[in-house]
Amino acid sequence: MPPITPKLTVTPKPKPEVTPLAKKPAPVVESPSKPVKLFGADQFGGTPAVAPVASPATAGKAVELKSPLLKNDPTLANIANGNAVMNKGVKGDSVKLVQKALQEAGYPLPKFGADADFGNETKAALQKFQTASGLEPSGTLDAQTIQRLDAAATSKVRYPEYDKMFKDGVLNTTIGIGYDEDGNDIAQRKEIVEGLTTRGFESLDVANKSDADLQKLGLDPKTIDRDATYYTKTFDNDGKDVRALVKLVDRNSTNPKKQFGDGMENSELVIYSGHARYGSGPDFDDIKSSKGNYVIGQPYEQGHVTLGSNDLKKAKMTDGYQMMMFDGCTTKNYVDDLRAIPKNKDASNLDIIASNKELPWSTGTADVFTTLDGVMAKKSVDDMKSDLEKRNDAGFTADGFKSNTYRPRPD
Repeated sequence: MPPITPKLTVTPKPKPEVTPLAKKPAPVVESPSKPVKLFGADQFGGTPAVAPVASPATAGKAVELKSPLLKNDPTLANIANGNAVMNKGVKGDSVKLVQKALQEAGYPLPKFGADADFGNETKAALQKFQTASGLEPSGTLDAQTIQRLDAAATSKVRYPEYDKMFKDGVLNTTIGIGYDEDGNDIAQRKEIVEGLTTRGFESLDVANKSDADLQKLGLDPKTIDRDATYYTKTFDNDGKDVRALVKLVDRNSTNPKKQFGDGMENSELVIYSGHARYGSGPDFDDIKSSKGNYVIGQPYEQGHVTLGSNDLKKAKMTDGYQMMMFDGCTTKNYVDDLRAIPKNKDASNLDIIASNKELPWSTGTADVFTTLDGVMAKKSVDDMKSDLEKRNDAGFTADGFKSNTYRPRPD
């Protein structure tokens, strides 16, 4: 990874088109009133296979997949509605989603993993899932199987602890925009301010607000930094107003390292977008300066970053619940230190989303709003993670979340 511009110069690659290894064109989905071609066997020169019309479980009504992993794929939607099936031999993104769902449901693919190739290993795992679900172990992904797999994936959906985040009627959020030597952070700040404004946030001039003014807004004056930049709006949470308070920190903030550090200690939601500085932590000034680095841990490569002492070791982290998202190159390197250093934080009161590889600058603003919008809409972390991964063509780690008790109210 280059010493300064990995996040700047990485250009997102377009996702490859699904290219079946077919001797014939991929089958066209037939209408439910006609025989349905199998995805698979007939593409490879074998005897064309057909499936019956939609089963009574799906006929006459539209079936919508609900798990974040499966719900947005049109091929899987067709299968769920009895319009098609999928067999061994198919390759592509839809197969990869099914493989991931099998893995999450407890059916590992140890040899090939989620490789987007419906081979013998995937068929065997699917048959085991079908048997455990009381279905015929055909190894064919049909409507009943994808619906059962969707239900299994949905039951494992994870959520942040929204009840804890919104309990006092205020969602305290810190958004940090890391310094970029080529100035991309300046453009990103403008985009984020525009995005906040578009979403109905208004600038809050805390420097000229009295304590009483802040209290009228439901804010505790003791938690407000009078030198910081804030934006605010209210949003609905099960019929009650919650005030979203966003503190925006960037290179031009007064002592940005301290402002971001205060957010690390106290904000329910912390979002950072910028250089990860080789896994050492967020940074708000030049890579050669230690003044703006909020040091979480040691860099995984020496000689690139100038650092001071470890800030996380000195931090007085709240005992309350926090969710943090770090949008930079391989920020998963922060996770071990965030788990090991603060003695009062563990998976019960700190959840973390971090990237597994290099990210482009161009997606940073959208990633910030995937997280902020997602939290205000009380989306699952799986939904947010899925959006981040699709946009960046990169994996993200969602560390924690498993023991959380929040579940959305039934419709």
